[in-house]
Amino acid sequence: MTSLTFYPPDYMLVQVPDSTIAILGLPPSIVPIHPVQFTRYFKSKCSVVFRQFPITLAFAITDYKCQGETYSDGVIVDIKQPSFGSCSASSPYVQLSRAQRLDRLSIMCPFNPDELSAPLSQPLQEELDWQESKATETYNLFQSV
Repeated sequence: MTSLTFYPPDYMLVQVPDSTIAILGLPPSIVPIHPVQFTRYFKSKCSVVFRQFPITLAFAITDYKCQGETYSDGVIVDIKQPSFGSCSASSPYVQLSRAQRLDRLSIMCPFNPDELSAPLSQPLQEELDWQESKATETYNLFQSV
């Protein structure tokens, strides 16, 4: 039986941008993350001990930036209205429609369903009405051609 042993460092230092975290002996916004250890048991009565950092690599992107993109590996969205500032009424649609399949879509945190049916802002509604009228005009113009 072959045994492979790898020991990760005692800790990993991670910078948390725009943070007020201050730990004695470390620069501001720097936090240590310690590895965790767990054992995986198999039916063949052997086991493996894992010691690893509890870190998941991820990629974050705004709903504005991801418009028109499709992600087949999966999407985790946050459709809760921000606690300050504003959010476009189309933002949840953009976020939810980026996943290629429903089973690859996860919603990060609870949200108020009423926020999804909020009325559109007056300027956006006017823009959509204008676009609809131009589409109708164009259709009528070329209908007889």
